[in-house]
Amino acid sequence: MSEADYRAYLARMGHALPSRGPQKAQQTAQGVRAGEKAEQALCRWLDILGIGYAEQYMWGAALNPPRKFQSDLAIPAAHLLIEVDGGVHGVHDKRARDLERQNLGVLAGWQFLRFLPDQAISGEASLFIQKYLESRRVIE
Repeated sequence: MSEADYRAYLARMGHALPSRGPQKAQQTAQGVRAGEKAEQALCRWLDILGIGYAEQYMWGAALNPPRKFQSDLAIPAAHLLIEVDGGVHGVHDKRARDLERQNLGVLAGWQFLRFLPDQAISGEASLFIQKYLESRRVIE
């Protein structure tokens, strides 16, 4: 999805992207394409929306016992952890660890949003994140 397509989609949904100027818009649209890693694409879409985030966020130190968990992205101010699930997440052992990690995070007060790579690349995930943050009044 190009930035122009994404802007049109947001307009239909009652949202608008901030103007970044034609050169920045062209660079962003060129950067978000199917060959790009899904997490990088999601970061680009969040940048377009002006949503701050942390990449490869370490959490779990406050758990008892402390754990070294890492999420793809986080928005700590919203206590939100974001995962882009790739192919390994469907493997039974990995899935079981993911579920345990997510459940422990929920007990510690974190919220989780999980997306497929296609959702991250297309921009769908970033719009969902924006709506989540608006619903929690983290952003206007």
